[in-house]
Amino acid sequence: MRPLMAGGRRADPSRDMRSHIRWIAVLAGACALLSLTACGMGIEAQGAKQDINAIDPAADTQAQSNLQTAIVAAKTAASEGGSFAGATASAMEGEEPSLSFVSGPSTGPNMISVLPSGSTWDAAVLSTSGTCFFAVVTIASVANGSAKVPCTASSAATHAGGTG
Repeated sequence: MRPLMAGGRRADPSRDMRSHIRWIAVLAGACALLSLTACGMGIEAQGAKQDINAIDPAADTQAQSNLQTAIVAAKTAASEGGSFAGATASAMEGEEPSLSFVSGPSTGPNMISVLPSGSTWDAAVLSTSGTCFFAVVTIASVANGSAKVPCTASSAATHAGGTG
């Protein structure tokens, strides 16, 4: 026999069961929604990280392009003067005004560190990714390299190994 409710009516167990089932369904739906939202946030965060990582190659390309521009200017100066001795930081500013040239460290992709000598011209440029790109230039060849080290032309001979 079913238990009595207030007012003398009998309790309906199927009604109580439906009420419990509704609450379970609502809770399960809420949990599923929260889980999907959390998963979506993970995907968005991962996508943002991929976007940030895509910046490094673009930054490196910009620094390398600026270094190549500086190399062309240095070779032009050497062909006019007979050696790289005159391709100093101040002289290079006149050869290629779109870039800055320094005898100290490069601090960005538009600032080229240079170290001229008679037969070679060493250069370095710092990418915003933190990679320093190096070149050791002669009239006949260019040796390139890169490293995450202090970015000075005086380090170029150590880090520029391949020819280009």
